[in-house]
Amino acid sequence: MFLKLPKELRKELKKPLGELIEVIPEKSMVEIVSLVNKLRPTKIISVGDVITQYMLMSGILPDLSIVDHKMYRRKIEFPFNYEGFYNIVVYVKNPPGHISEDAWNKIREYLTTGFKALIVVDGEEDLLALPVIVEAPEGSLVFYGQPSTGVVSITVSNSIKSKVKRMLKKFIKLKYLGQNISRTSK
Repeated sequence: MFLKLPKELRKELKKPLGELIEVIPEKSMVEIVSLVNKLRPTKIISVGDVITQYMLMSGILPDLSIVDHKMYRRKIEFPFNYEGFYNIVVYVKNPPGHISEDAWNKIREYLTTGFKALIVVDGEEDLLALPVIVEAPEGSLVFYGQPSTGVVSITVSNSIKSKVKRMLKKFIKLKYLGQNISRTSK
């Protein structure tokens, strides 16, 4: 089962779901480090290659990171292999504009362990911030990159979980059967 982003939600998801932090990565990291030290979150989660890379370079090892080895949908090579920082590295398929059941299940699974986990996505990780917010324990901090805008910081609470769940109900449920896609409900 897959969830597909409907066209009517694209504009809404271009707006940050949380607090927008500085565009310049070096400056945003000062704020992120300060926020992490101040709030002492339940879990720290990063979604996106650039934010994950900068967090690791700043001495923050997220409990869960989700990357696709791309920036602006182009394959990128980072200066060091960040896969070596995590206890667990798993690979999932998640097509652009979708949330796969496998990716969601891996998010749920690795948010409940005490291990540091990296999910490497074949496809695109952008929308996976949504199931992260739904599955993360309250008091967690979620960071994701907002293209050409900066880094978004979300403190997970019941209200943001409810907002995201309302959004997800608008997604189109799809069942992939080989190359055929059949719509099961809206």
